Amino acid sequence: MSENILNLLNAEKKILQSGHLATVKGFVPQKRFNELNEKVSSMLEGKAIVLKDEVAENADPPTKINHGRFVKPFEELTNLYGLPHYDEIDPTPLMAITFPILFGLMFGDMGHGIILLVGGLSMFFLIKKNQGIRNVCWIMAMCGAAAIVAGALYGEFFGKDIFAPLWFNPFSPTTNVFNFLIFSLYIGVAQILSGLVLEMANFAIKHKVADAIFVSIPRIAFYIGAVILITVFKLNIALWLSGPVLLIIVPFILMVVAKPVYVMASKITVTRSIKSQGEGELEHEGSIGQSLFESGDIMTRLLSNSISYSRILALLMAHWALLLVIYTVSGLIGTASILTLILTGIIIVAGNVFVIALEGLIVFIHTLRLHFYEWFSKFYQGTGSQFKPFKQNFEHTDLTIKDKNKKD
Repeated sequence: MSENILNLLNAEKKILQSGHLATVKGFVPQKRFNELNEKVSSMLEGKAIVLKDEVAENADPPTKINHGRFVKPFEELTNLYGLPHYDEIDPTPLMAITFPILFGLMFGDMGHGIILLVGGLSMFFLIKKNQGIRNVCWIMAMCGAAAIVAGALYGEFFGKDIFAPLWFNPFSPTTNVFNFLIFSLYIGVAQILSGLVLEMANFAIKHKVADAIFVSIPRIAFYIGAVILITVFKLNIALWLSGPVLLIIVPFILMVVAKPVYVMASKITVTRSIKSQGEGELEHEGSIGQSLFESGDIMTRLLSNSISYSRILALLMAHWALLLVIYTVSGLIGTASILTLILTGIIIVAGNVFVIALEGLIVFIHTLRLHFYEWFSKFYQGTGSQFKPFKQNFEHTDLTIKDKNKKD
């Protein structure tokens, strides 16, 4: 009851009344505007006019998110960072794909993945009321499915090489671990580059064409140039200076001067008549000095963010090392008797449970970090407010009081 009263009081704040007329303002999803118009006209017998306020488009409308069954649980992760703004690309659909993939690459074991998948799905279907916990269980199940695929690629089953890997075993003596490190960095390059592209898309959605052209494009060109320079020409500085270094120098110069020059040219065009009359001065917003500082910061962050994806290899090695220790300790006990055999089994089972719990939590945190810090920071603000439609809850309870003194 108190919830209904609060909703009514909040709604009353949006009603402007003058005599026999009242104006009600609010937000409604665009695809349901016609439905609202028909509903209001029907209920008030044509005594109301529903108008679409174009001025409201310049306001700060709330965000209404509609995702399918597979993507919706991942809203729990996105909302930890912040709700998408109305005119901002929602990263949740992409995150529903990339989050399990990165988790699986760092937790690649078919046996452990099966436990996460079965355990997550079981809890998801058993828990009925707490939607937050159900979402986490679903995410855990999807991460388990990705770990199964990665485990098949690595040839790992509960830390044992019981079958040939479909791809390669990163820890085989015949495998160069450095190749897997390069692969991890390429994963980072792909995700960071997608973040820069999404930044440009956000600028376009907000009608900031100048930022999309003079800010995003030079950043994308600089990052691609840096990747080509390092992967193709390695760290041969002498070879860089023979010409390829221009792949990063030219975009960096554009990062520094393109936007300030555009802003200055725009101000000169707008204020030319004012300045000729001596009525004003040109402002120094978006100076080259400030742009130089920001570009230098972007350059160092892109480098550090890319290197950060080496944690994919590091956490996979930690996962493998923990299992190696467990099987080494169990092997020291031996299987000479039934007692030692049982003790060995307990150590192996308890050890695997420990690795799943500890390493699973650590990998989950680092996967979240790669998305929040390395990826979201390129394009996502998360400053939106949730769309909360007006509704009232008319649930009630029927009570039947029986008179003990009354005989049936």
